[in-house]
Amino acid sequence: MGQEIVIHVIHPDDGVRHSLSFMLALAGYAVRFHGNLGQFLAVPRSLSPGCLVVGRDTGTPSEAQCLHELRAVGTQLPVIFVAQQGDVQTAVAAMKAGAADFLQMPFEPNTLVDAVRAAIANNAINDTEELDEIADVRARLSRLTPREVNVLRGVVDGLPNKSIAHELRISPRTVEVHRANVMAKMNARNVAELVRLAMIVEGDFAIDPTRHRQQRSASHTY
Repeated sequence: MGQEIVIHVIHPDDGVRHSLSFMLALAGYAVRFHGNLGQFLAVPRSLSPGCLVVGRDTGTPSEAQCLHELRAVGTQLPVIFVAQQGDVQTAVAAMKAGAADFLQMPFEPNTLVDAVRAAIANNAINDTEELDEIADVRARLSRLTPREVNVLRGVVDGLPNKSIAHELRISPRTVEVHRANVMAKMNARNVAELVRLAMIVEGDFAIDPTRHRQQRSASHTY
């Protein structure tokens, strides 16, 4: 019999905490819930595989601070952040800090369960599987046009569409079209997943500064 998988739900709101725990329990996971990060950190460390589902309010640490505190005490479980309100910049910052995923509420139960399954699977990936994943992401990346690559870079940098449009001298609407194409070609469910994929092969799509300056000096848009 395999080792029990334990999901730790950390959220300051009782109702949300119990709702998230119920979704995961229905999927067959053992669930432990905690009112805040401090309560979780006070629990003796376990070797059980699993995942952390973390929500926060204005009185708790940022996503990056939360991850730093967890790693500082040796917790290597993947972390999924859930938020009542979120934006691209927050999701990008969380993913760059090392989050497994970032979900904006409300969402369907399957969305959370799928994210947990993916996080646990990715955390257990071996070297061969990691190389396969890199090759797969590179194959997806190769389908992007040069313009789509530049839009992807803007998204990964946490820029809103208007800022990307200004940098590339194109219209915000054109950015939206390119961004939708990027999401489809990279097979990303949301911005958080797109950032995770991009970080796997980050060095593969660095923008040539010379070409970038040439684009900014162009007088036409398309």
